[in-house]
Amino acid sequence: MELMQGKLMRELRGQVNRNSNCEIRNIGRAAVAAKAQVEAIKEIRSSGRFTALPDELKETATLREDFPEIPLSELAAKHNPPITKSGLNHRLKKLLALAGKEQP
Repeated sequence: MELMQGKLMRELRGQVNRNSNCEIRNIGRAAVAAKAQVEAIKEIRSSGRFTALPDELKETATLREDFPEIPLSELAAKHNPPITKSGLNHRLKKLLALAGKEQP
């Protein structure tokens, strides 16, 4: 019985470690992506191309600048009207492309 309990504890610790590592990695990737997006928006603004953007891209860019730390799902909900996470991701990719930057 003690052997089984020890095995179960090792498996449980392993699962907790895997989940923790995965979550930490996801947070890191999101932070790197948000930084690249904010830098792309700054590049578009500094080049004078911001005013020529469609209104929906302007709204997305402004919201990302105002809230660089929030996840895509929350940022999508802040749009008026709210958009999907997929739609937001598409807009952010457009902004990165306009700035000549690749997504990390």
